[in-house]
Amino acid sequence: MLERFVENRSVVKAFLIDRSDYPKFNSGDFSMMMKILHALKPIKEATTMLQGRSVTISAVIPTIFVIRQTDDNSSQMSFFEKYRSVQISEDPISSPPLDDKLRLRLEVDKYLGESAQPLADPIQYWANTVPGADYSLNSFQ
Repeated sequence: MLERFVENRSVVKAFLIDRSDYPKFNSGDFSMMMKILHALKPIKEATTMLQGRSVTISAVIPTIFVIRQTDDNSSQMSFFEKYRSVQISEDPISSPPLDDKLRLRLEVDKYLGESAQPLADPIQYWANTVPGADYSLNSFQ
C-alpha cells in the first residue's frame, strides 16, 4: 500500500491541492517513505516466497537467517540470490530440519559426487563359484 502511495506521488499531491482538511506531504515525507520501503523490501520478498504452494516449514528458519543478515552494503543482491547463497549446515543439532525434497537433493548430490567403484566384480564371482567352469565367449558357440 505504501509502495503504491509513493508511486502515485503526483496524483496524491494534485488531490491534496484542493483539500485543506488533509495533511500536506513534503519531499522529506516522501523520501522517508522511500527509506521505509527500502528497509521493508527483503521482508516483502520473503513473505512472497514463503507463500508459495510448494514451500515447507523448513524454509522459514533459513529465510529469517537471511533477513537478519541483510544490510545496506549488500542491497544490490536480491533476496532470492541471498537465500540461494546460504550454506546449509549438515550438523543435525544446529541446522533446521530439512524437507524431503531438499534432503533427497543433498543425498543425490552426495551420491553423484562420489567416484563409481564397484563393490564386487560379477565375472570374478561366477568364475570362482563353479570350479572348472569355462565362461569364456568361445564356450557358448
